[in-house]
Amino acid sequence: PMRNLRALALVLAALVVAACDGAEQSNAALSVRDSAGVAVAEVPAALITRAPVWAVSTTPLLRLGEANDGSPSQYYRITGVHLLPNGRVIFASDASKQIFTVDATGNAVDTRGRQGRGPLEFLHVQMLKSSDTGVVPLFDALQRRVTVLTSTSADPEVLSLAALGVGPLQPLVRFENGHLLGRVAGPWPAPAAVGVVRGIDSLVRVDPEGHIVARYGAHEADDRVLRLNADGGLTGGQPPYRRKLLADADESTVVVAASGTWELRLYSALSGAMRIVRVDKPRRLVDDGMRRQYRERVLRDVRDDYGIREWTMLSNDDVFPAELPAFDLLLVDREGAIWVRETVTLADTVAEWTVFDRAGSPVGRARLPAGFTPFDITRDRIAGVWLDSLGGEQVQVWALTRR
Repeated sequence: PMRNLRALALVLAALVVAACDGAEQSNAALSVRDSAGVAVAEVPAALITRAPVWAVSTTPLLRLGEANDGSPSQYYRITGVHLLPNGRVIFASDASKQIFTVDATGNAVDTRGRQGRGPLEFLHVQMLKSSDTGVVPLFDALQRRVTVLTSTSADPEVLSLAALGVGPLQPLVRFENGHLLGRVAGPWPAPAAVGVVRGIDSLVRVDPEGHIVARYGAHEADDRVLRLNADGGLTGGQPPYRRKLLADADESTVVVAASGTWELRLYSALSGAMRIVRVDKPRRLVDDGMRRQYRERVLRDVRDDYGIREWTMLSNDDVFPAELPAFDLLLVDREGAIWVRETVTLADTVAEWTVFDRAGSPVGRARLPAGFTPFDITRDRIAGVWLDSLGGEQVQVWALTRR
């Protein structure tokens, strides 16, 4: 009996040690350190590869648009898609300046809007993201106003950014209480004769009266290329595979993806307090094939002097970065999870998405067509726009299974 008790004690001790080791490994997998008062979470690349793969349906549940059958369609220049109850979908087209609602089978339910300057008229229409699923906010950049549609009211709420004194604000997300997350352009450095320059933008939260109630730091903006042209003037353009300021939000968290690096910055939506999530993973190198394909695509689309200038700019390799930016798309889903897409190239047919929780832990991975841009993700559906190689657009809804 004593021998059995001793053996049992050894087994229990071994189990305790194993449990402690497991806890240490779990904690070490997502280590958090303090850097000047900011919590920095370090995520090993192996932790991402161990995240479960979330299943996406092999074909879309719904397809709408000219890319479906090759016939002409009014669904062109889609600027946003939003999932409604009972399988309905609402989306905006900047080509027709209209907002369309369809049922789960794609049949038309409602069409609103037209070109103009009056109520429910637009010169430009862009559907904003919203943490309030009961409304659909639309932004007209040319008229500097936000129009908010509800499912129960025929009269939209209209907010003039110019009248509020926040005309330069570029709205990104509307919160439930009517606040806007917006981007404010910052200064550019002094012009150089040649090369890539980076400006500084900031993100702010603005209340319905136009007051800034929170700031989310300064961030590197999109890259620009400056080059001396034949007349001695500066020619500007967007470099290929450029760095972009990616931002999205829900009621509790504002997420900024530093697309040039494997880094997420998570801000408290109200206070602006920040946490940082860094992934220990290398970026893809830009090779000769990527550069060649990009030049061929630009040459195919050259229509005017601007296209010729861009083609000339691309003749030198110094406008191409040595590595691709880590991310090129970002979306916070209805569950509060953070979806980021690894940068895709023209040769890619499949895009790799990593899903993080608000602590920075990878909770899932998903694979979607490289030409598909999601706008809205619920518990079990993904809605967005698929773009084919010839520029044809298609509104699509995919089924999603989280594991």
